[in-house]
Amino acid sequence: MTGALAFIVDVEFVWGFQSRIAGLSKTSPSFFYPPPTTFLGALGESIARKLAVGESAGREIITSLSRNLLAFGVRPLNCVPQKYEDLNKIIAVKVTGGIHYPDPRNIFGSYDSPARGKTILVSLDNNSPLIRFFLVFKKCQVEFGERSVELDQDSFWRIHRLGSKESVVSVIDVRRKDGVEVEEGRTTSKCSFPLTNGVKPCAELQGRWFYEVYTRPKDLLYSDKANPILTYLKKENLIPFLIPILITRSSEPEYLIEVSDPAAFYRVDEETVVGWRG
Repeated sequence: MTGALAFIVDVEFVWGFQSRIAGLSKTSPSFFYPPPTTFLGALGESIARKLAVGESAGREIITSLSRNLLAFGVRPLNCVPQKYEDLNKIIAVKVTGGIHYPDPRNIFGSYDSPARGKTILVSLDNNSPLIRFFLVFKKCQVEFGERSVELDQDSFWRIHRLGSKESVVSVIDVRRKDGVEVEEGRTTSKCSFPLTNGVKPCAELQGRWFYEVYTRPKDLLYSDKANPILTYLKKENLIPFLIPILITRSSEPEYLIEVSDPAAFYRVDEETVVGWRG
């Protein structure tokens, strides 16, 4: 491997976000930060919109991004996540007693009120909530079908939401770094990292850290026959991450980690991002 490609993306949130687990329409939990697959989905949607391709091609783009991914990390810059659930009135898509809903003849039976998880990002200063995302890729090409497109900064600038349609965001800075080298050994990190094979958490040096389980963002596979509910409940292709929680601006979370093969870490502008080898 001659050197990887890294992007640092600063994202400004309006209020927070809502990220749902596919299939869990009634009991969708909340997350501290947008999961890696949510960000890859937003990036894939941005590329698909730029190329004017359909949803099926969009899924291929996400698969290509995932196959190309080496590391993903999240670092809060000025905000604290607050997870909660509230009731939402939604259209019910179901079959009851042989009747398909929604049904204009039964308006009340065509709606439901499930609790849905959301996350408010509380700013610690007078500015909008900011989160920094780190992504490391093997190469700058996204391949799907017979097409190939370069992964550039413009693809990140075009991201307009992370999660549901209400989760509006604004990208305020995108930086690119080429020739990022793979490393292993003992290091410290201020951003989230996966607890994959080869990653040994040693000590919390500063701040608070929590566990959160995500769909594994590397080497995603899409199948029309797969049941997303069973996949999640059976913990297939899930991976825990350690997540930093910012309490004060003067005390940034930091973790001491031991990294060995098959895992690796990458230094991106004096930041350490933990992930996988190419």
